Amino acid sequence: MLKALGRHLLVEFYGCDPTILNDVDQIRKEMEGAARRVSGTILHMGFHPLNSHGVSGVVVIAESHLAIHTWPEYEYAAADLFTFGEEADFSQIFDSLREGLKAKFASSTEVKRGDLGILAKDASRKASAPAPKAPARTVPLIKTPTQYFLASGASEGYTPLNAFDGALLDAGIGNTNLVKMSSIVPPHCQQVAPFQLPPGALVPVAYASITSDIPGETISAAIAVALPNDLDHNGLIMEYSAKGHREEIEERVRQMAIEGMKVRGWEIRDLQSIASEYTVKKVGAAFAAVVLWD
Repeated sequence: MLKALGRHLLVEFYGCDPTILNDVDQIRKEMEGAARRVSGTILHMGFHPLNSHGVSGVVVIAESHLAIHTWPEYEYAAADLFTFGEEADFSQIFDSLREGLKAKFASSTEVKRGDLGILAKDASRKASAPAPKAPARTVPLIKTPTQYFLASGASEGYTPLNAFDGALLDAGIGNTNLVKMSSIVPPHCQQVAPFQLPPGALVPVAYASITSDIPGETISAAIAVALPNDLDHNGLIMEYSAKGHREEIEERVRQMAIEGMKVRGWEIRDLQSIASEYTVKKVGAAFAAVVLWD
């Protein structure tokens, strides 16, 4: 007997091949293959690279959908597998993705969606309930920022994650909870000198980062902020990281910002940038960011 409208499997893949996790075409191939492995009827697929590293995408099938988000710098991927009813065999999709991503280990949590017992009780309760009141106005978790500053750092670490953490500490924001955002500076947002943020605060950040475990390799990360002549327009942030020296990486991201403003048809009032460079000893990271604050 059907007990829920659908099943939702939340999957964590660890120790994946970072090259695969950063390859849009390969991720699309693995996700499509996983869907076809259970004879899914594919209706739509959409995949795109994230601003600095990683891939985000979804396969919509007649029976439900498969979604994935990857973090190559952590060798980690998160996948959502959702299907209607209770008959789908998730194990084939799970095994296909684990093999395709070359994950060293994986875990999953299954959630029943739309418990029919609860829905039946809710429908009965609504039938006799008075008209609902207007919903209370919600307060956003993070307010629109009014100021920003640039920050950069680099570090050696025991693992790529330790190196990344060290780079955040070097940049002065390592004891906060970064909320990675898309790359827009709100209108009238003012640049300020870097300051100490409250420990544990939720902080909107647009950033570029790169890690490497190749001794002697030079890596760099950079961001650029382009501000328009019209103060009522938003500013634009671009991020870029790669192997190489900071000068070339910073020049590349500045040109990216210029091009982004050109596409919008806006003249640039100010162009700012910051970059970090690191020569790896064993495992290293470079980081650059625009930090926004209310």
